[in-house]
Amino acid sequence: MGKKAARICWIGTALLTLWVTGCVRSGTEPPPTRQTTETTQSTGPVTCAYVEQTDQIPVLDRPEEDSCTGTFRENDLFTVSQVRFSKRVSNVQVGNIAQICADPLELRRGSRYHAWYMEKGKAQRLENTSVTKDYRILGTTMHLELNYAVYGEGQSVLTYVPESWEETEGFRFWDTGRTRQWLLTYPLRLDSERVMAYPVRLDLTTGQLTDFLKGIDKQALYPALEGCPREVQTVRDESLLIESGQGAWFYVDVPQGQVWDLNAMTGSEPEVCAVLPDGILCCGRQGDFRLVEWETGGVRTLLTGIEPFYTSLGQSFVLYTGEDGTVHAYDFVSRQDIALTELGDWTLENSSGWPSPDGRKWMTIRMGENGVYQIGVFDCDRQRFLSIHRTGSLGAEEELVQWDNLSQIVVSGPESMELYVYSLK
Repeated sequence: MGKKAARICWIGTALLTLWVTGCVRSGTEPPPTRQTTETTQSTGPVTCAYVEQTDQIPVLDRPEEDSCTGTFRENDLFTVSQVRFSKRVSNVQVGNIAQICADPLELRRGSRYHAWYMEKGKAQRLENTSVTKDYRILGTTMHLELNYAVYGEGQSVLTYVPESWEETEGFRFWDTGRTRQWLLTYPLRLDSERVMAYPVRLDLTTGQLTDFLKGIDKQALYPALEGCPREVQTVRDESLLIESGQGAWFYVDVPQGQVWDLNAMTGSEPEVCAVLPDGILCCGRQGDFRLVEWETGGVRTLLTGIEPFYTSLGQSFVLYTGEDGTVHAYDFVSRQDIALTELGDWTLENSSGWPSPDGRKWMTIRMGENGVYQIGVFDCDRQRFLSIHRTGSLGAEEELVQWDNLSQIVVSGPESMELYVYSLK
């Protein structure tokens, strides 16, 4: 049911991903762009702090049917909410939500789920609500049939979607309910030959479906949304960052009614992009990083000549090996180079990893026969690398480690009945 917290792309032997934007006005030629190079490093790098903390995992009692047991522990660096359920957990979503299949036979799609909200070692089962409704948008009727549960301040989690939605009808949810409104695309036919994945926003709690792109020329949207786009994300509150099915990047400026073609703006083919306070960061195939400015549409080269071993969709810093042989992180927000000179027994160049949803942290793990025994987190804002050593009663079937929100990490597994939520301080 859920969507992975990050999409990882291998480029050669390096992991690369990030998110970006560029500028083409609807129905007109792109504005002329100003190409400049920024001096990014006038001083030496700052040193990243290294801290370690052990988490001793206790054995929890077996819960009664359709219930759970749990414990909560805290130290100076993080808290841990550990919950054991009576049935195996099928999925984990944002907001400390665990989903357990309610059907006798679990399917990949089309199954119904119960959602549990976890907090401080306790879990509460949420009430399901059913929705069946027809919507009419741009001459197309969309039949909506699903179940959801509400938590927090009106956020929602899907607990049932028909199996036919994505496979035959072309519907797709692009986010996981971090806000009240979900981003949904459905097939919109422009003419006899052209179909695009048209985005709308759905508030499950009110049933309101919003056509937030109605003021933008559909012909200008078509190159970004033709067929099946690879990525559609909400950025800057209401606008969109899109990677098309052909691998081109676009930014849809909803307030201004414009579609920006990032490939055209940068004169390159970005692999991944990221939204920064002052513009859109584009990562090129040759390790060059360019910024498309929000206000002027000018393009600046921020960094070039390095070989990054990891960047990711939405990540606003890059990890690379410096000339001194140590791992460095370049922060595109502060324009600061950070040297990770002390990493304990970690070797990051050979590690897979995942960025946090806000792109300011990066997590990597180590696994053994008894599950995940070590979690490493680089915090770009704190300029700190945290190593969490997990000992005690590890779950032998732990396989899944994912970001839950900006500062929470969830550890679980495909056959696991226990979840561990690490909230970083």
